[in-house]
Amino acid sequence: MSALSSFSDVWLSVMMNCNGWSIPIIDPPMQWGRHPAAHPKDKPINTSFPVLFVSNTYDPVTPLKAGLKMARLFEDSGLIEQKSMGHCSISSVSTCTMRKVKAYFVDGKVPAHPIKGKNLRDGKWERCEADEWPFHPYEKGGWMDRGDVQMNEEDTIAGAVKDMQSIITEHGVFQHNDGYGGPKLNRVNTAKCGARRSGGH
Repeated sequence: MSALSSFSDVWLSVMMNCNGWSIPIIDPPMQWGRHPAAHPKDKPINTSFPVLFVSNTYDPVTPLKAGLKMARLFEDSGLIEQKSMGHCSISSVSTCTMRKVKAYFVDGKVPAHPIKGKNLRDGKWERCEADEWPFHPYEKGGWMDRGDVQMNEEDTIAGAVKDMQSIITEHGVFQHNDGYGGPKLNRVNTAKCGARRSGGH
């Protein structure tokens, strides 16, 4: 893993938290190399409704390049690039992304199918700016005084995203920062694994 990514030590600590569980593997996941989608022959995969993909510009786990590749494997699928860092679009609040995701689920509006360019910068697909970035977190409540119904609704949704970030952090899904800009091992999952192995919960 270290030959492929400088994040290998962080990822390994996440994946190894529950190593040693005595849970039998009943239905192991299909290896991606054997999945039909990994080897499209004639045309993209047709689904009953187009799939929406959301990918961050700088995601250390699931990079934008992979998001683009997946979106192009499915017919009429849409891609939103959220211009932020961190794993998953929930790592940063983006009212633009929230509007487009809401339009997809509520109105069935799918962004245009991505067009691959020479590189990731000149490709054509939907792009959204983030409303928070490192050292400048999004603060809910900022639009409430404007009296704009749409702004109030977006602020409520953005607040929900911030609440989800807190819940995910509490449950140890995302790594915490050690205060010096680097990741530190999250002990939450490790404690849960030990308790489960010993029958604690």
